[in-house]
Amino acid sequence: MERPLPRPSDEGYVEARLLEALVEARLALRFVGEGVTRNAAGKAFQAWKALLAALLRLELDKLKAVAKTEEEKKWLESKAVPRVPTTKMKPLARLLEAMGHDGLALWAGNVLLLHDYQHHGPDPSGELSKYATREDAVADILSAVQELARRIEALIGRVKWSDELEKALRAKTSPSRQHPIGTPPETAMDTPPADTHPTSPRQTPRRRGDDEALIYGGCPYAERRDDAPQPKASDTPPHRGGRRRCVRQTSTPPERGL
Repeated sequence: MERPLPRPSDEGYVEARLLEALVEARLALRFVGEGVTRNAAGKAFQAWKALLAALLRLELDKLKAVAKTEEEKKWLESKAVPRVPTTKMKPLARLLEAMGHDGLALWAGNVLLLHDYQHHGPDPSGELSKYATREDAVADILSAVQELARRIEALIGRVKWSDELEKALRAKTSPSRQHPIGTPPETAMDTPPADTHPTSPRQTPRRRGDDEALIYGGCPYAERRDDAPQPKASDTPPHRGGRRRCVRQTSTPPERGL
């Protein structure tokens, strides 16, 4: 998977995209097992996008034969196969249905819903995401991965089948750590992280070059003097609103004159 993706015109392009689809699907299952449902939805979506790219390249000659204009043929070859635009996934899936890939448009619509869930998470109102709960999304993620594996296995005999593809297809297909669907673990992607730091008293800030300065009554300039006289209530000027003034004391305040 770390190798550069071959060009659509290369012989190994279909094999590379199928391998990509299987790896992304495996990651989706892993994230389901870890309870990271929004990441899992994103991986399931990417897996199906890679599968569509492989099928478009596999059926490219037939698709170009039914294209009505030269512009459509050029778009199929230069944009549809290498990029599979998200907004064109269902129309492209319908074209592939005409090539014998039954039910593909319906599955493309389902993974587009997972794409929305990846960005917005559960949404009981249904405005941003069609999944009200995490459990609903997990059910569709697992179904999408299972269907993807079935469709890739059906291509054996039509594509160059390598040992790497066989190993990826036969890899363990259940989440690495299964959790009950009704009680999935809370994760950083689905809920805000909890504060793991214990509550501690506010530390006294220090000023550079004044190690003994402490905050008294919100003033960082008051010096700590055990023998400093405490002001009387009658000596304190009345507060007339606004912010209190903070006066820096550098020595013992002088006595008031009589």
